[in-house]
Amino acid sequence: MFNLAFIPDKRAAVGLTMVIVGTCLIGYGLVLAAVVATSSATRGLTPEQHGLSAGLITSSQQWGLGAGLAVLTNVSRIGLPSIGEGPRAAFLGGAIAAAAGATGIWSTLSRHRKTWLR
Repeated sequence: MFNLAFIPDKRAAVGLTMVIVGTCLIGYGLVLAAVVATSSATRGLTPEQHGLSAGLITSSQQWGLGAGLAVLTNVSRIGLPSIGEGPRAAFLGGAIAAAAGATGIWSTLSRHRKTWLR
């Protein structure tokens, strides 16, 4: 997503290539994240609880995707004073939000690592 924030404005062919490659990488990452999240959510549960856990994690992913899309669409339309306007602001804002989320998850997992690995 960070790469998509710096698409050249005047070179449409290069920009389109970057969008296609970036979108494919994002899709691949989403598939990997969904598999890991579902297997982590169902780890250690009884077989009767697997369906509920998988349903909750999938629902939360879908809600997060919808909320993120709504926010980034508005950021793209309105812009951010410190970042800029248009799609560049939305992509960069999304990259910042993803980095903040990854940092939060990493810090949470590192604090609870001993109990998590049991």
